[in-house]
Amino acid sequence: MKPIFILGMGAQKAGTSWLHSILQKQDDVNLGFMKEYHIWDYVYSDLSEELKAPVKKPDNPGAAMRRMMQASSETYIRYFQGLLGSDVYVTGDITPSYSIINESGLEKISSVIRGAGFDMKVVFLMRETVERIWSAIRMEKRDRLRKGQTLPENYCDTRVKEYLSNKAQVARSDYKTTVQNITKVFSEDEIYFGFYESLFNEHSVNRLQDFLGFNLRNVNFSKLVNASKPENMSETTTQVLTEFLAPQYKFCNEKFSAARLKELWRDVG
Repeated sequence: MKPIFILGMGAQKAGTSWLHSILQKQDDVNLGFMKEYHIWDYVYSDLSEELKAPVKKPDNPGAAMRRMMQASSETYIRYFQGLLGSDVYVTGDITPSYSIINESGLEKISSVIRGAGFDMKVVFLMRETVERIWSAIRMEKRDRLRKGQTLPENYCDTRVKEYLSNKAQVARSDYKTTVQNITKVFSEDEIYFGFYESLFNEHSVNRLQDFLGFNLRNVNFSKLVNASKPENMSETTTQVLTEFLAPQYKFCNEKFSAARLKELWRDVG
């Protein structure tokens, strides 16, 4: 049996932490010491310079390994090959910001992983784009408050405008480009497209495990991972986001069936 490599490409706040948590519980899966390695986004995207693994003193083993991976695809592959064993034949790298990697970068990643003898399984989870951004900003707010920072009452609404002027954040919401790049590089049987809004149920997990080719045990549908506290979005912010992201809704409705998404996502004309 050929080993399996799961390449999780996002999207941010669309269930990747939950996916990682259930995969880590499987006896035949080993994803290593990190959830988000941030190797390929740093290597193949000019929007990810800040993701360079830092040099620390005294050095941190995890940071050192990431630096070597970012410098050498051979080190990356040898690391994941080293996670396999007599009872483990599945490994992978689930890093949501891989969604911003272009077609050329994905072709090079595919060549490296296939060349090491892996069967590839590419997973791209999507969440309604307005809600995805709003959830990401709420998580950011939560993390800042935990660090003791004082934030204005309208912090989330203000951050939305900043997000939409940030090229990296806009690229994370560009499902159209990501889906098109994935489908150009990988074959249909290597790709799983899923939706956050219908992810946490038995039907979805059955579909996922059929795609992966192995059973998923001990799946907890009631516990969301890395969830942020709910907060209402102002009408103005909702309008700004829906207008900006309207092309994404149009593309997804055409690609994945408007009838299917009608029950999951808001109607954006």
